[in-house]
Amino acid sequence: MCSPRTTSARRVVTSNANSRTVNRPGSCRDFLTSRLPFGRWGEVFGDEVVAAAMIDRLVHHAEVLTLAGESYRTRARRELLAKDRDKQNDTPPPRG
Repeated sequence: MCSPRTTSARRVVTSNANSRTVNRPGSCRDFLTSRLPFGRWGEVFGDEVVAAAMIDRLVHHAEVLTLAGESYRTRARRELLAKDRDKQNDTPPPRG
């Protein structure tokens, strides 16, 4: 069973796009996600050394999965906006 500390840390770090899987011996499996590559974590935390230390601890004994491409949600939103734009272009201007 996951400890409350692990669950709390997971909520703070979770974001979308690139997934980081963390599996610590003796504990549950966590999935951490971030839109930023590891190289830019220093910008978020304001210190390259602290970011490097955090990354080192997160990926130790972890399987790192890097996902590429557009998300389904982003693609669906873009298609919806394009469809709405096409409808607006097909509508004749009001007469007056």
